[in-house]
Amino acid sequence: MNKWIEPRYIKNRFIKINWRKRVSHFYGYLDNSINQTKTMRGFTNHGLTAEACSWNGKIKTRIYQDKDGVDRFVISQETHQGNGVNEILASGIIGEIQLMMKVE
Repeated sequence: MNKWIEPRYIKNRFIKINWRKRVSHFYGYLDNSINQTKTMRGFTNHGLTAEACSWNGKIKTRIYQDKDGVDRFVISQETHQGNGVNEILASGIIGEIQLMMKVE
């Protein structure tokens, strides 16, 4: 059983330990050179999504774990405030070499 959700019984009291202190499966960092670097966390059941926006569109990066337990990523370009285009720039398995070709 997972040690983060394993119940413990102490003196006839039920205590569920560490249920808020689960270890994140995914980590991200946000550095805007004004504030300190911020950490983002993502778990296997939700993944982690980061968006960087401009007036001409946005870039969205999503990392997640699929139903087979494989870590995957999707990098896409999307519209923001009505500007930009919707297209997937890259997708694949994290840790494997990806071959990318731009079709024009």
